[in-house]
Amino acid sequence: PESDALDAANARLEGVPADVVQVALISRGSKRDDLSAMDWWTTTLIGRVRARGLSAFGLPSRLQGAGMAIRADVLRRIGWPTTGISEDFFATLAFLDHGIRLAYTDAGIVWARGAETDSAARSQRLRWESGKLLSLQKLPGIVEKAIKRRSASHLAIGAHVAVPPTTVHFTMLAVFGAVGLLVGRRGRTVAVASAAGLGALSVYMMEGLRLMEDREMARRALLAGPRFVVWKTRVQLDAVRRFRHLGWERTSREGMAE
Repeated sequence: PESDALDAANARLEGVPADVVQVALISRGSKRDDLSAMDWWTTTLIGRVRARGLSAFGLPSRLQGAGMAIRADVLRRIGWPTTGISEDFFATLAFLDHGIRLAYTDAGIVWARGAETDSAARSQRLRWESGKLLSLQKLPGIVEKAIKRRSASHLAIGAHVAVPPTTVHFTMLAVFGAVGLLVGRRGRTVAVASAAGLGALSVYMMEGLRLMEDREMARRALLAGPRFVVWKTRVQLDAVRRFRHLGWERTSREGMAE
């Protein structure tokens, strides 16, 4: 944690008020290489850009497994409510179901040690992508609760689940836009909508680079992006085959420099 992370969490607990606060959790390796740069960029997108947007509308962002501040009375009352390969997401749902108020702050940052080998990064990403697929199975129930309870918080978490990963989202918009252009006038609306979506997604991604506040690592991440898309697509396909049977496994950090 940065030196002001706990003060930032406490200020958010008292100021909202809230019962659980997620402090911005950003992952990077100790090396200044492409793997660390991509880890930094992608976790900044989820852990800061998206979370900031939700927070600006008074909506909760999902918990992220570390960097959480939880009131003691909440833990005494319901404990840590779940387990599994995506327990942070399912804990988010469980807390919302219990009426627990979730908030976010990036006035402080908690840094996670990122995977520094391809095999460790693949194992970690496979777990994350599998958790995403498992969470999709909960989407109908989340939407039902959002409607019955008139809960904007459940709706926001449902949207988080429904929106595809950035690489998939970008590819879908590009394909729809190309098809819209190919079919001529009838596809103009689709092409324009796809172009607008690509523009918005590009702004989102560029904001992540800006918040990295390290021009060299941001440049590394941007240049490594196409290779990362190919690599991640392979991991996602593997996750589709294995997500129902995948167990939780801690990411290996053997051989990592202190």
